[in-house]
Amino acid sequence: MSPSRPPFARAVAPVPTSGDAESDLATVEESLRVVARSVGLLGAATPVDAHVERARLLADYGAGRERLPVWAYAATSTEHRHSRGLRVLDAMEMPLRAIDAMPVGPLYRERALELRRELEAASVVGTSRFAHCAAVRFAPSAEQSRADALAREWAREPRTPADAASSTLASDDRDPRSLVSRLRAEVARRRLPFAVRTSASMSALAAISGDTLWVAEGRRLAARDIERTVVHEIEAHAVPRMRARTLPVGIFAIGTAGGSDDQEGYALWLEETRGVSGVERRRELGARHEAVSLMRSGADFVAVVRALRDLEVVLETALRIAERAFRGSDGRTPGLGRERVYLEAYVRVQGCLSRSPADEAVLGAGQVSVRAIDVLRPWVRELA
Repeated sequence: MSPSRPPFARAVAPVPTSGDAESDLATVEESLRVVARSVGLLGAATPVDAHVERARLLADYGAGRERLPVWAYAATSTEHRHSRGLRVLDAMEMPLRAIDAMPVGPLYRERALELRRELEAASVVGTSRFAHCAAVRFAPSAEQSRADALAREWAREPRTPADAASSTLASDDRDPRSLVSRLRAEVARRRLPFAVRTSASMSALAAISGDTLWVAEGRRLAARDIERTVVHEIEAHAVPRMRARTLPVGIFAIGTAGGSDDQEGYALWLEETRGVSGVERRRELGARHEAVSLMRSGADFVAVVRALRDLEVVLETALRIAERAFRGSDGRTPGLGRERVYLEAYVRVQGCLSRSPADEAVLGAGQVSVRAIDVLRPWVRELA
């Protein structure tokens, strides 16, 4: 798709209201479910055959040949899907207006706006417009300064001899102690409706998409990393999604605006409270946050990798962190920058739960933001 082409200009007929608020709410929920399924921003921003270029970069940088990545994206194959999602949103104004007076009404309107921003970003992956769209979706929050300070502290935390001495196991090894085996065992034990599959291309270690829990192939992990990832993916992501399906209000499963961001903060809070975080985890989280800050300040891929190496991040990890920061771009201009949400959301969730520990039940009931807790609390009292 040409960057200059005005996307999705086709007019759509508005969806009329029914005159009944509950019926209008059901219409809005079904429409937002359709749109949420069509977004796929992280997938659209992941380069095609990312693992192949990742291996080339590692070889080149290891030989002293610093360079920008050569990435290609499959955005054109998803253009119709993104177009359809935006048309659905365009048609929803009347039902959204009809439910504004309901306590949950504004949450649906805010989520519709967030989904629009994600669809707009996904539709221009790999073009000059992507940096702006990504910056709008992942704009700094009120917790930015505290998260920046935390990142500086964590990225420079001294390593201990125990961290360096830990034995490792491949993430997709058949060993029952490996990450993929542990996740499959936990999914089966809890009877969660998710399949566990592996992927060579993903830059993240693990992620949930739809009803699939994906695990990156070939990552060497210490036992603490494996248990931490099980807590992160199962307790903070999979279990809340399952609980959301049992609640009578669809916004828990659809997600509130900022819900997917604060879910990452909740995951980090769980890692800490379960005792499965550690120095290396904190160092990487801090480095990921600082990589995005540098990128947003104008640094390109090469400069970010250099800065990470100055923080004593090993080369392979530095390249992967830079890849995550620059997803959706060419490595010259800013990319997705989603990594900033982790520490900002962690600060937000930590503050919330220190004031009101019982609100963990709300955060654990779906993709719920801290801002939405007061409105949604009545529906999850039985889970507290």
